[in-house]
Amino acid sequence: WHPNQLLLNWPTGSFPDGRYTVLMEIGNGAKSVINTSDAINFMVDNSRPIANFTELRWRVVGGAWSAPLSLICPIIHRPLVNGNPADIEFAVSYQATADHLRSTSLSGGGCGGGVPTLQSALSTAQHWHTSAGDNAVANTAVFRLLGNQPQGAYSFHLHAASRAFNPAGGDGGFAADWNYDPVYNWVQPFLPVALVNG
Repeated sequence: WHPNQLLLNWPTGSFPDGRYTVLMEIGNGAKSVINTSDAINFMVDNSRPIANFTELRWRVVGGAWSAPLSLICPIIHRPLVNGNPADIEFAVSYQATADHLRSTSLSGGGCGGGVPTLQSALSTAQHWHTSAGDNAVANTAVFRLLGNQPQGAYSFHLHAASRAFNPAGGDGGFAADWNYDPVYNWVQPFLPVALVNG
């Protein structure tokens, strides 16, 4: 089985990334070339994006930001206000780059009792490439965690995807559909944060 209009099953992972030129030769029954197509250039990119967190700060809503926290097992001691845990915010800075960056998204996660919610503009937590040269992003997004959400384990997840694709459809999708947009190369680092009341 081959997808519609596919003539070449090319295992690109077996070759270095870079530019390749392909042409098709048409032969007769004696295997003599009787016609050759125009050359077509392909850029092969099997590299994964590089994405990482660059800084984490926190504050009580409306207060001053903390100094940057360690990005390895950070612990936040959420203060009590009038005996109740305070609403707090996180400033999460990150960067992502790729040879052909498609998109990035940043989200908050929890352990069942709620998640940090985005407070800054959506553009601080999401990016979609706008041109061939748009291959890097660096930003800071602000998330809020309400005081009535439990202490415990929270996290931030950064998803960065390459816009390189598999024209063979490799996943059973329809290769001739221009609106079909699977992701083949991505990374998803996460930043766990421990939150303790008091």
